[in-house]
Amino acid sequence: MSETTLKRILAALVVVVAAWGGFTLVSGRTGSAAPSADPVLDALASVEPAHLDRIRIEGRHDTVELARSGVAWTVDGYPADSAAVKRILAALDLSTGGDVVATNPANHARLGVAADSAVRATLTQGDRSVTVLVGRQGPSYGMAYLRLPDQDEVVLLQTDLRGALDRRLDDFRDKTIVAVDTARVRTVEIERDGATVRVSRADSTWTLESGAPADSLRMRDLLREFSRFLATGFAEAVPDTVDRSVLVRALDAEGDTLAVVWIHGSESTRWATVPGTETVFQVPGWRADRLAPARER
Repeated sequence: MSETTLKRILAALVVVVAAWGGFTLVSGRTGSAAPSADPVLDALASVEPAHLDRIRIEGRHDTVELARSGVAWTVDGYPADSAAVKRILAALDLSTGGDVVATNPANHARLGVAADSAVRATLTQGDRSVTVLVGRQGPSYGMAYLRLPDQDEVVLLQTDLRGALDRRLDDFRDKTIVAVDTARVRTVEIERDGATVRVSRADSTWTLESGAPADSLRMRDLLREFSRFLATGFAEAVPDTVDRSVLVRALDAEGDTLAVVWIHGSESTRWATVPGTETVFQVPGWRADRLAPARER
């Protein structure tokens, strides 16, 4: 073989290798290119989590609608838990692209994105709405399978969206019964069985009406509960079988009422109500006892 022929062969090989390399760079792999995850990501990117007006969730347990009301949110007309809303918005703030893991509808049920098994979320911002089907959690924590209702591609994304959405109505509701700035509390009144116990504070010392010092540990626990008295759930009404109710009132230095709570019942589960509202909260007995301790002797 002559030197000229050899040079021509080598030149041809260089051209072939260069062409193959360019194809690899464009396709991302030597085989066929994977389907793009852009449809799901583009759909979610068409609305901004921080500016959403409504989030409708059709889940396994309930169908609920979160709606922005000024700086706060409601869920089916009730005050919404701000932490639950923040979790959803954070899960929608996607910064990492996903991978298409299935294109065959036969895989939809297995991945939890079939119409009858997925959590359907409709996100609305102004006149723009986007609906996504959120399936099972992925192979690692904080991942989920997503699909658009009119497409077969299933995308695996780094997002906590499944855990944030797949909840009951009560899980989205604000469980705060009262929240008081306890630095302003100067007097606490507890009405029980027709008698009222009044405890007042001067500086950091709490005293009973008799002048005797109040139990400092009890007062510490009481104020901690008043700072944010939390429920564990809700009820339609206080049960008719309840035979005891206790009223707890916090007053400021001028004698103005800061908060009033009724505690109903005496068992391990009790009910709390706030005058002027219709909500009935469920509270554990130990928490109720901290807010309304038994009378000191």
